[in-house]
Amino acid sequence: IQVDGHRRQVENGLTVLATLRSLGRADSKDRLYCSDGSCRRCLISVDGVKQLGCQTRVRVGMALEVEPRSEAASVSTCVACPCLGTTLDEM
Repeated sequence: IQVDGHRRQVENGLTVLATLRSLGRADSKDRLYCSDGSCRRCLISVDGVKQLGCQTRVRVGMALEVEPRSEAASVSTCVACPCLGTTLDEM
């Protein structure tokens, strides 16, 4: 696959999120993940299309673009429960 234009050899079939973690590219602030993509914290560009990294499987030839997370998107301001709109500060 390619990550930000750099070729990487990774295990086929893992999720994009697990692959980025194995490459040391997952955001250290991302500690809590939903199991179904509803939090949308793992939204990433896959072959030019925004997809959920926790739901998308790595395949040969895929190109990922990892956008640096802004400081404004800190863990404390992120929605922990998208259904209720509850932030981590409110928990």
